[in-house]
Amino acid sequence: MKTGSEGIAPFSLHDTVVRLSVSTLTRCVLSKVSFLAMA
Repeated sequence: MKTGSEGIAPFSLHDTVVRLSVSTLTRCVLSKVSFLAMA
């Protein structure tokens, strides 16, 4: 799917956004789990 230099920048940007959203979701889930465990 990659054709030379075009498509690499958007892919890396998309990968960064995905990693940020995944880390945010993980943090939210972990905080909820720890809150439920303490309750």
